[in-house]
Amino acid sequence: ITEQEFKEQSVKIQDEAMKKLKIAPTVMIKVSDLATYKNMVDALDEMTICNIGVYAVIDLADGDRHLLYRKTSNGEYLTEAQRAAAKK
Repeated sequence: ITEQEFKEQSVKIQDEAMKKLKIAPTVMIKVSDLATYKNMVDALDEMTICNIGVYAVIDLADGDRHLLYRKTSNGEYLTEAQRAAAKK
């Protein structure tokens, strides 16, 4: 069996398994207040490109904002209460 045949058979087996088991990833797109319309369109385009059938667009929770702040040290993501707590 050639490498090309192996790849083709692997893809076929994976596709059949996903159809039988109905396994598919679910993606949560969390939108910040700083997101633009273009950001949103780009994210939705990626869902189509990657064949993601199930996705949800949701707002950032306060915990998510705090994690973004810790990762980026950018206070723009925080709520007013979180900004006040971060200054203490």
